[in-house]
Amino acid sequence: MKKIKLCLIIILSLAALLRFWRLDKFPPGLFGDEVDVGYQAYSLLRTGRDIKGNFLPTYLDSLAEPRAPLLMYVTAPFLKVFGVNEWGVRIVPAFFGVLSVFLVFALVQAVFNDQALALTAAFLIAITPWHLTYSRAAFEVSLLLSLILSGTLFFLKALKKSIFWLPVSVISFGLSFYTYNTANIFVPLWVITLMLFYRKDFAKTWLKFSRQIIFSFLLGLLMVFPLVNQTLHGSAAFRFRLVSIFSDPKVIDTIVFKRSIAAPGSIPERIFHNKIVYWVKSFSSNYLESLSFKFLFVSGDPNPRQTIPGIGLLFMAFVFPLLLGIYQSIKERQKSGQLIVSWLIIAPIASCFTTDGGNHATRLILMLPPLIILVSVGIAFMRKTKLGRYFLVILAVCLFFELSFYLHEMTVHYPKEQFRYWHYGYKEAVSLYKENLGLCDKLYLNNTHEPFLIRYLFWTQTDPSWFRENFNGDEETQIVQNIFLSFKLGNSYFGRIVVPDSFQAIKNLLSDKRTCYLAFQGDEIPGDFDLRKNSQPGLRVLGVVEDLWGKPYIYLLHADEKQEN
Repeated sequence: MKKIKLCLIIILSLAALLRFWRLDKFPPGLFGDEVDVGYQAYSLLRTGRDIKGNFLPTYLDSLAEPRAPLLMYVTAPFLKVFGVNEWGVRIVPAFFGVLSVFLVFALVQAVFNDQALALTAAFLIAITPWHLTYSRAAFEVSLLLSLILSGTLFFLKALKKSIFWLPVSVISFGLSFYTYNTANIFVPLWVITLMLFYRKDFAKTWLKFSRQIIFSFLLGLLMVFPLVNQTLHGSAAFRFRLVSIFSDPKVIDTIVFKRSIAAPGSIPERIFHNKIVYWVKSFSSNYLESLSFKFLFVSGDPNPRQTIPGIGLLFMAFVFPLLLGIYQSIKERQKSGQLIVSWLIIAPIASCFTTDGGNHATRLILMLPPLIILVSVGIAFMRKTKLGRYFLVILAVCLFFELSFYLHEMTVHYPKEQFRYWHYGYKEAVSLYKENLGLCDKLYLNNTHEPFLIRYLFWTQTDPSWFRENFNGDEETQIVQNIFLSFKLGNSYFGRIVVPDSFQAIKNLLSDKRTCYLAFQGDEIPGDFDLRKNSQPGLRVLGVVEDLWGKPYIYLLHADEKQEN
């Protein structure tokens, strides 16, 4: 027992090291969704309202889209402790990333009653790229994963040890609905699956504790009731319509095109080219892609924020143990292995109802625990034979190389190659502005590179109450001097230059004294033209944000009063 505890402590320490080490630097910046999490949490902390003024909402209204709120609520107190910065925003997913490693250990032990298998699963998920990626940035799914794992673990404890754990399980599952939308489909399917697999244990528990079970059931209904209207008609429904295969305009366009080729309205056209056929094809294609070798082991998610390019979500060393684990779980017909295979079967369903859901690592994150557990089952089987143990040595060497390569890429190459995807530079640009407030009573900001407003609000720690009182929308309807189309908040104008000569436009805007302009290389500043080395008459560079290659990226500009005089 002491050895097991020591091994678990070592694994959890490794998991913490991989998730907390230089959390503010890797990834290299807070991207839009993270900043949104941070400012919403800041608003809840300061006012008890989201940024649109809704009091303790069950669904948050953000500037871009509605969002489930739990991560923001959990993040709010950490901003008080760690500050309105990268640590304050990312500490929660990192913590729950480590917690989920422990929960995998506890769950595998509860399902298989095998401590060695549980340690293997905990170690593998601790070092897996898929899990590491989502533990080091403010993605909701790190919290979601912990809630699903804990809900499952407490459900099993309620059946095998004490009914006390059933309300705790219900609370865990209930909170998952407030975390990420895939829970709306996965959790009901998973709870039904658990009840089917453990129907005999559940029946025995019902005979003894029917009142407690009914109470837990009513508690679950009470928890999800506030979301019913949101899910069917409100913000959650709106969000689903945005990404649903049922709302994909490409389907209608394809059907119209196909039917236009043959006789319009003919029976074969109606049979072969209709919404149901194309929805089934889209779902099936997504489902098969989510389980594909390419997605899991080669390329992962095409979005570089969700996968380091060139590295799969899982290590190649997992391939053979995974196949062996699936085979053994099905062959042996034991409830434990079949339960995990069933988890893997239902995990992609929610994502497959969305466009591009077959390779969306965020929406498919609930596949990760069963995949890791099945890899562990395969490894456990390999340990039983001498040949298998030799093969495990080879896999261990390969795994060490893959992990080292991954960490090298993550800390050396990835930040430089993908910094734009993490919206690096906005914090530094706002810092330049704050350092020069004496010269910048009025500020013009480029809003076309990425929407600047939410980043401006977060990094300036703008008072949320003041923001709500002064915000009149982010549509660019105000034209300044016939050259800058924008919307205004306080003394700041967020927009874009709409005339060909950007240099002259900036000079005209800066002719109003005590005015500054945040300009981007490649937008207002053409090509690789470096204003530090090639000064423009009438323009003064107050500061420059360099990209991670050392090249100028964002300029804070002011009128050069000496040259004007």
